[in-house]
Amino acid sequence: TALGTYTMAIGMMALLASVMAGLLWDHVGVAAPFLLGGATALLAALLLAFLLPRRMAIAA
Repeated sequence: TALGTYTMAIGMMALLASVMAGLLWDHVGVAAPFLLGGATALLAALLLAFLLPRRMAIAA
């Protein structure tokens, strides 16, 4: 079902994110996963601010 597929995708991405964070921690440094997370969140916020339309159409 769609819910099962969605849940599986969330689990797989959580596993991948944990592995990537561990590799960054080991090879770059302790702060690397947190800096990457902050940079990604900032980029997402900027993209949302500039790419979303200013007004959303209200369906009647």
